[in-house]
Amino acid sequence: MAQPFHLDKLSVEKFLSSLAKGDIGQKCCIFAGAGISIDSGLPNFFNFGKNMIRRIIGDSEDVINDEDLQSLLLQLRPEILLQTLSSTFGERMTEFSEWLLGETPNPTHVFIARALHRGHLVITTNLDRLIELAYQAEFGEMPRVVAKAEDFRTLAGELARDGRPSCPTVVKPHGTIDTRFQEPCRRYETVRTCIDQVGQGLTADCREVLTSYLTSGPAVFLGYSGCDHFSITPLLRIVGLHQPAIWMFFEPHDHSLDRQNNPMFANLIVDEHGPVRATHEELLGQIYSGKVYADIPRGMELHAVCDILLARRDNIFQWRGDVSRFFRHVTEKEDFQPPPAIDFVPPAWVKGVSAFEKHLMACNLHKKANFQTKSLASAEKALKLSEDRPELSADIKFKIAEIEMEKSTPESTARSQKLLEDCVAAYKSVNNRQSMNESSLEIVNVLRRTRNFKEALQLVDRIEKTLTDTEPYDGIKKHLIRVLQMRGLILGLSGDKEILDQEKSIGFLKSAVEISAENGFVLLKSSCLNALGLVLFQQAGDSVERLTEAEECLYNALDLNVYCGQSRSCFQQYRNLGLVHSKMAAMESDPTKQKRLHEKSLEDFVNAENYLQRSVAGFMEGEVLEAKFRQAEALVKLGRYDEVVDKCRYLISRRQHFNDWHNEARTIDLILRTSQANHYGQWMGRLLDIYYSVLSSDAKLKLFKAQAFRYANAKDIFSNAIHKAISTGYDGLATDLKACLNKLDDIVNQSAATV
Repeated sequence: MAQPFHLDKLSVEKFLSSLAKGDIGQKCCIFAGAGISIDSGLPNFFNFGKNMIRRIIGDSEDVINDEDLQSLLLQLRPEILLQTLSSTFGERMTEFSEWLLGETPNPTHVFIARALHRGHLVITTNLDRLIELAYQAEFGEMPRVVAKAEDFRTLAGELARDGRPSCPTVVKPHGTIDTRFQEPCRRYETVRTCIDQVGQGLTADCREVLTSYLTSGPAVFLGYSGCDHFSITPLLRIVGLHQPAIWMFFEPHDHSLDRQNNPMFANLIVDEHGPVRATHEELLGQIYSGKVYADIPRGMELHAVCDILLARRDNIFQWRGDVSRFFRHVTEKEDFQPPPAIDFVPPAWVKGVSAFEKHLMACNLHKKANFQTKSLASAEKALKLSEDRPELSADIKFKIAEIEMEKSTPESTARSQKLLEDCVAAYKSVNNRQSMNESSLEIVNVLRRTRNFKEALQLVDRIEKTLTDTEPYDGIKKHLIRVLQMRGLILGLSGDKEILDQEKSIGFLKSAVEISAENGFVLLKSSCLNALGLVLFQQAGDSVERLTEAEECLYNALDLNVYCGQSRSCFQQYRNLGLVHSKMAAMESDPTKQKRLHEKSLEDFVNAENYLQRSVAGFMEGEVLEAKFRQAEALVKLGRYDEVVDKCRYLISRRQHFNDWHNEARTIDLILRTSQANHYGQWMGRLLDIYYSVLSSDAKLKLFKAQAFRYANAKDIFSNAIHKAISTGYDGLATDLKACLNKLDDIVNQSAATV
């Protein structure tokens, strides 16, 4: 590692100028992102995504309107958007990369080319060849490009042996468009832009190269957002920490700062951790309270840059100003005029995209962005277009089933299971094993969520045997991970002692997390982390260590889903964190710490609701009601009883609307735990009505006996109600409550004896 180099605030612009004009006596690493190529006519990602989807849609105005398209592009980060489009159109999507090529280097590319020629080191996440073309224009030859695995291996060897590259080299960890070839399989061979590709992280050789470059001297970041959270950003947080870092952050030029004969190109140069930390804390406060990056101007970029700079212990600088203007000056190319935006001609295959594929694409995009109502509308349009093609129709029914399951009501769950069973039959008839297994795994999830654990476990066993006996196919690794995940959840959450196996459950889920990480399946990893956190919580007992481990898993999953913009998943993590913090509070003996944990639990449940409301308001009411119930539960523990009763009245009205008697009873139980005695008799009477209706209904009684948690909850509810009735003088109601509970006990005991 090179000796630390020191800069101060006044010497930053002089240092940058010297990189372009002369020898600074210190090797430097330049890290360039997509922003440097905007002045060459290339689109930013927002325009790239907008025009790409518009080209696919063509004249079909009923697919995605302009307002919805804007919302999608703000909600979905680039890797997620490209992955979702690829799930519809496959590898053909890589041909849109041609729009990111360009032929006109700008002064920033010239600056980098000159620095490269003087022995400085260059890394870029760009697929274009504009740095290479600038180098060729200046020095008559092309620099070496390192993008393939074998090229990284060669360069890593050179750095280990000589401490420097053997020739001017542009390092491209995200790949390059290889214009020597026309066949897509070779032209885009190294391009890595989808979430499952970048989620694999860096190869060992690539990591070694980047580490060597970033520890060699000062690092200058140009046009880079820092948002490669699953590949490069983690490395930037841990290497080169003792070297200066200059982050050039584009802002429109403030002409009031101009000085005659001595222009000050930066609007501001920040050289202290304090302002960066303040920005970082403000962002975190917004992001972790239910906002997403789309709500905050340049939110993801600011968060990533602050994360990276705050990891560095010594010299850090944010250079904020007109970056393009600065480099026109230092390269003496003041007369450079940016070319017009590239008018991209879409790939030929786009003309053949069917109406069905367009609506399928819209369904997938809306679903990934958590716009479920719009996703369902697109799915229904696609379903009408596929009525005479059973396999395509099954594809859409699968999407609808996923959406129905997310509504989390008994009726929607039943519809979801029926649709999935239809899908399995359709896929089986055409021997489509991949889709059949996908649908079967979703049925397992439905059975698990409805607590039919034995049936779910039997189906998991059959799926695992099918996967073992089947020839490998695209997606089989994900299916094997899902099997581990479902098995872990079933064994970990079942109340049936014949099934429950805590240690095996945790082992399966830890394996699922590990294999997901190894294969770069970021979203699946976050789902498995959430499952592991939930099971650790359920099995913690009095173990603070287990609860702390659960908390860590859930925070790790939350970070991944915040980065990916998955608001429903963020809801799940916050809900589960609320449960963890509530249990920690119950185990805490220090009253001050206990109160703080209850407040944290309440904050978690409020954040959980916020994440749901922002994208699925009115759609997933079952999940929203659960979040509100947990808030009321936390308020009871904090003694804020007035707020509890108001919230519970609303919850009870909605539970009655859905005929959800079990959760209505749970909510009444919360009211009876407050000191608001005015209507105790009314609520106790309502409890009796609920459970006598269970005793008189075969359907309700069957459910009550089949799911042990309903009986366990009922015993707790009645115990509290009887105690409250006696303590408040409702002796007659206490007798009636005891009688009702005795009847429930008799029914359950008779059922157990029969079994």
